[in-house]
Order: sequence, then structure tokens, then C-alpha cells
Amino acid sequence: MADILSIAQSGLHAAQAGINTTGQNIANVSTPGYSRQVVEQQPSPSVQYGLTSIGQGTNVTGIHRIYSEFLAAQANTARTTSSNLATQSAEMQPINNLLTDSSSGLSTAVLDFFNKLQNLSSKPSDTSSRQTVISASQNLVARFNDAQKQLTNVNSGLNIQIKDSVTKINEAASQIASLNQQIAVSQTSRGGSNVNGLLDQRDQVVANLSKQIKLTVNEQDGNYNVMIGNGVPLVLAFNTYKLETVASKTDPTRLNVTHTPNGGAEVDVSDVLLGGSLGGIFDFRKNILNPTQNTIGQIILAITSDINAVNKTGLKANGMLGGNIFTQPASLATPYTTNSGTGGISITITDTNLLTNSDYILEKTGAGDSYNLTRVSDGVNVYSNSALASITNAGFSLSINAGAVSSGDQFLLRPTYSGASSYSVTATINDIATAAAGTSMQPNPVVAPAPGDNSNVLAMLAKQTSLGMNGGLSSYQDTLGGLISTVGNKSAELKATSAYADQWQQSSSVAMENYSGINLEEEAANLLRYQQAYQASGTVLQMARQMFDSVLNIMR
Repeated sequence: MADILSIAQSGLHAAQAGINTTGQNIANVSTPGYSRQVVEQQPSPSVQYGLTSIGQGTNVTGIHRIYSEFLAAQANTARTTSSNLATQSAEMQPINNLLTDSSSGLSTAVLDFFNKLQNLSSKPSDTSSRQTVISASQNLVARFNDAQKQLTNVNSGLNIQIKDSVTKINEAASQIASLNQQIAVSQTSRGGSNVNGLLDQRDQVVANLSKQIKLTVNEQDGNYNVMIGNGVPLVLAFNTYKLETVASKTDPTRLNVTHTPNGGAEVDVSDVLLGGSLGGIFDFRKNILNPTQNTIGQIILAITSDINAVNKTGLKANGMLGGNIFTQPASLATPYTTNSGTGGISITITDTNLLTNSDYILEKTGAGDSYNLTRVSDGVNVYSNSALASITNAGFSLSINAGAVSSGDQFLLRPTYSGASSYSVTATINDIATAAAGTSMQPNPVVAPAPGDNSNVLAMLAKQTSLGMNGGLSSYQDTLGGLISTVGNKSAELKATSAYADQWQQSSSVAMENYSGINLEEEAANLLRYQQAYQASGTVLQMARQMFDSVLNIMR
């Protein structure tokens, strides 16, 4: 008689657990990251009666959450990719608009400048035509200066995003480590109690983290170990290894990210932070922003250098040799903050035709006058073990401008980066040298140019179509057109791939939701099933009690 009572009671307990679990699922139908839970049951051990055995009811062995590590990892990868491409695509738009604007774009300013030179060539002595050339020159440098300023603002915006992303990553790391500890304590001190809620919280934090950076999750003894980027440890069980933002050792205007491993020294990990919005920022800065800034500088540097050079060979209206029309800023040579020497490096542009849109790294390799020059864009060692004065065939020459350079000191050389900033026009109306100067009249010409002599301004116009850039492969317009095309194509590519990645993210999230999410119709059916089981177990219990009462009455 006691057996049937215990069997009925076990059925009641199991049905009650099912009702409670189903109610929990229904209550959390809109909770982000919640995984559907189900009751796990197994039959109680049977008891032997003679030649047969009789069951003793059921046991609730646990509450299991429906969760797929494979689908979760796939969804996290999709989030990482989508966030990375969306970040790059959003950052591309201002640059694309800057270059392609038909009314205020750089191409318009270049064309307008040479159109004004063309007008002057037909009336070389006309004062108003000279003034329009000066105005066009001022507009040209203003456009390029403004472009560089806008790109500098883009860089400042990237710094803000880097700080925000690193903060979110560190907060997620702390939450994961804390949840690891809470889960371990709950499973140990409470005899393996239900920690499904904590597990869901941890997985939701990991899902949010995957939007910021590529990650790999390894579960060990119930704890999550999280590696980010290219294998940088972020969380190991209960310990976190936070990221920090620091000014680049080569460019203080740009933030990099460092990581300090356990017991180790701080390491710059900016180049290995792949995927997610943070990885997208660094990809965009390296592959789009830097080359764009350098190419814009390369173009204005080539135009102003060529026009200045031609103007110096011609005669002005007063019969004197021309001078510089444009004032150019100095190229940047930034010493690494780790340098032990006090010396600085000066860059002198020698041939704009040999310039590229790449930065360079200069390193002193020995105690004597021995240097290596490496092109950053492709890692090619341009010169090795050369004296500083002999490094001239990259379109610029180098010299020490102060102090001494020690062995191992390094410098980031940016020959064209500042080319689009701080340009100005110093010429006046009469400074345009429209006429050619014969060698017999130099250096102190006394004979004024003949009326209508436009040979020098024609030499300026010839520079517009001459292949004087990139080793004789392109003109100003070719280079600018190539930049516009590259940025436009990349912008379109990112927009398309971002849309595809967004669809992939949505489909992977739907797959995860279909597997782990709540289906209210299914839960309603479960609720009815458990209710019926509860009622049936209650009927069994009632019958057992009636039988027990009958036996007692007989014995009386």
C-alpha cells in the first residue's frame, strides 16, 4: 500500500515540476538570451516481488536548458562579421562623399585651377586673368586643407569609438569572470543546483561581446575561457586581462590598444584585434583612412611642387624670375616614444614622381651611419644598411635635424601625410610667371617678356596631363580618379557585404531561436499535459488512500 502512495506522490512532484518549468518558460518568452527549459525525468529503481519487479514511480533528475554550443558559436561568428562590416561601411560614407561631391570635391578644384591657367594662357598679360589664377590657387589649397581636416575629424571619431569599444569589452570580461565564479559556487555549495539562469546570462554577455571583437570560447570545468582577436586571452576562469587604450608610439593623435598578460609586460595588440566593431575600426584606419590621407597629400604635393618649379623658370610681368606660388608644410617624421636618442629626422621632398602613398619606418641599425628604410604598405625593405644621406631614391631625402640618433631608434616617416594640411598661397597678381626666361637673362633678367608670351603658363598646363606621379604611371587626375574609384568601389563592396552579413546574422539568430527559444503553442500543450498528469497522479493518490482506509476498516 505504501508503494502506490509513493508512486502517486512522485507523479505529483514530477507534474508540479513540469508545470513550474512551463510557467517559467512562458514568463520569459520575451527575455533576451533565455533558453527554453525542460524537466528531466527517469523511472525510480524497481523493487523485486518474487519473479517480477514493480516500478516505484519517477524521479526528477534536473531542469535542462535547450542550448546548442554549435549554433551559438555560429551566431556569434555572424554577429562579429556583421558588426565589423557595418562599422567599416558607416565610416566609408563621409570619405566617399568627400571625394565624389560634384560641387565641392577635390577633382572639381583641380580642374578649376587648370581651367583658370588655360584662360590665362590666352591673355597672359591680363590682370583679371592673373587674379583668377590666384583665386583658383587659393581655392585649390583650401579644398585640400579642408579634406585633410575632415579626415582628421574622422580619425578623432575613431578614437572615441575605440575607447567605447574597449570599455564594453572590459565590462563584458568582468561579467563573464563573475558569472564563472557564481556558477562554480552554485554547483558546488548547492549540490549542483539549477544554474540555467546564470548560464543564460553568461551566454548573453558572450553574444554581446561578439559584436565588439572576434572571440573564441573554450569551456573548461564549467568555466568559460575567452580569447579575443588573434588569440589574446581576455578571461581565464575567474581572472580577467583587460585592454587599455594608449596613444600610438608613432602617432600621438591615434589610439592603439594594449594588453598585459599575466606577469608580462604591456603589449600593443592593435594589429591582432580581428573582427567586430573594434576590429573594423582598425581595418578601416589601416586600409582606407591612412592611404586616403596619404594619397590626397601626394596629389597636392605633386601639383604644388610642379607648379612652383615651373613658375621659378619663367618671367613675371615685371621681367623678374618667378618664385613659389604655393607654400608647402613640412613632411612628418615622428620618433618612436621608445627611442633612447634625442635626434630628430627631417624629410625633404626631392622627386614627387617617386613618391608613393605609403608611410615608411626608418631604423638606425648600428652604432655608425647605418639605417634600414621599410615601406609600411607592403613591408618591403627599401634600403638596408645605408648611410642616411644616401637614402634619396624614394622621392625624398633624410637628415638629422637635432640631437643624436642612437642604435635601435625608429621613426615613422610620412612624406605625404601632411601634404594636404596647412598649404597656403603666397603669390600676388604679378607673381605668375607666364613667359619663358632665356638662360642669358638669368639670374637677374633685365628684359621684360614680350607681349603675349605665354610659353611658361603653357608649361604649367602641360603638367596637368603629364605622367608625373607614381613612377611615371599616372597624372594628377589619374591618381585622384584612382583614389575616387578605389574608395567608391570599396564603399559599394562594404555596403553589399554588410547587407549579406546582416542577413547571415539574422538567419543564424533565427536558427538559434528556433532551437532554444519559446514556442507558446508548444508550452500551452505542455501545460495541459502536465496538468492532466497532475490530476491523474492525484486520482491515483486518492484511490491509494481509499484502499488504505478500507484495509484499516477491515482490521477494525
